[in-house]
Amino acid sequence: MSLESEHSVTHFNSAASSQGSPLRILSNTFRDLWEWRALAQILAIRDIQAQYRQSILGILWAFLPPLVLSVGLSVANANGIVKPGETSIPLPAYVFISMTLFQIFFASLQGPINGLWGAKGVLTRVTFPRETIVLAEVIKLPITFLIQIFGIVVFFIWFKLPFGWTTLLAPFSFLLLIMLGVTIGLLLTPIALLYRDLSSALGILMFVWLSFTPVAFPPNDYPGFFATTVRLNPVTPLLVTTRELALNQVLTYPENFVIVGIGTVLLFFVGLIFFRLSMPMVIERWSS
Repeated sequence: MSLESEHSVTHFNSAASSQGSPLRILSNTFRDLWEWRALAQILAIRDIQAQYRQSILGILWAFLPPLVLSVGLSVANANGIVKPGETSIPLPAYVFISMTLFQIFFASLQGPINGLWGAKGVLTRVTFPRETIVLAEVIKLPITFLIQIFGIVVFFIWFKLPFGWTTLLAPFSFLLLIMLGVTIGLLLTPIALLYRDLSSALGILMFVWLSFTPVAFPPNDYPGFFATTVRLNPVTPLLVTTRELALNQVLTYPENFVIVGIGTVLLFFVGLIFFRLSMPMVIERWSS
């Protein structure tokens, strides 16, 4: 099913839906997302099928990055090459769970940019809510995580990791982590679509951001300047809280989690408005 074949595209007026107060713009955005949700689901399923069908290792790619990092650090730690510090659970499980969460966060950030770039040819010819592409990318995240969660379950069983009633709250903080990534992606997408350099720099950004996130090291094991940067990193309280809730542990950053969580929700609405207002200008630049 292609976007060109959708008969209802003529019912969408991007100029009209981008006018009015911020509340009106948000209302139009959510209305369009609801009306076009079926197309978003089709696009998400198509992309996932294509991703794994054209790969030799298939769904193993969902496990390989966190698995390689956890094994590599464990071997380096055993041989005294690096000293990650004392983790609350065995290091391989700590790194695998943390890296999986970070991988989902960064995928949620890159999703809007990659999705809109991939649909560039269609966007300049067919009028439909651009947020549909973003929604398709968001739908893909839980599906991918359901694949990855199998590896997490294996680590839980193998290392006999603790869990309790707080484990049931972990999805809430996990959704906030995804929302933070999508929000940053919405704010960066119009700029990245006009200036390809930003898209190319995302790979570098990921490694820099990863170094300031408690993925391979305990939250309190960073010295000096790094410790301050880790605390100011908005990903830190969301990722660490998700991990600690899943493992039924005492929360390290409860206040920061509340502050970043509220800020993420508010900024998400700002990101939606900015995205809807700026995308017509991006499409116009592409078409000129």
